[in-house]
Amino acid sequence: MVPASRASLAFGALALVGILGIAFELGERYPFARFHMFDHRATAASRVIARLPGGEAIELSSLRALHCPDGVELFTADPDAPVPRCPVAAAYPEAERRVARYLERERADVPSSQPVELVRRTFSFPDPWAPPDTDDCVIAVCTAERR
Repeated sequence: MVPASRASLAFGALALVGILGIAFELGERYPFARFHMFDHRATAASRVIARLPGGEAIELSSLRALHCPDGVELFTADPDAPVPRCPVAAAYPEAERRVARYLERERADVPSSQPVELVRRTFSFPDPWAPPDTDDCVIAVCTAERR
């Protein structure tokens, strides 16, 4: 076996530092992800969904032209800011930013005809062998159009 030269070791070290730098900059994007979901055992998880007046839960991506007159408070990044209306259980920052970008992109200045609630649905797993408990907390009351 041929011993590694200093140049190839230096190149390998630089490549490793580069890949780690890209992973920290891009966040949870394969193949450069840091896989935060595996660094702890979660007993709760939450996500933002939309709920129609009849109680039907739908994905945010099935809505467009969202008009939320009172604004939307997804999460509070500032520790000195007021506590958000809904507790954030095991929400991943990358997923929260994706939701915030979607809400900003689909924001409308004029109300639509369909009332909708933006809800943080929290799943908790007190018993690993039982179905999860769910809890819905209304983040905002809006209007939107279905896609």
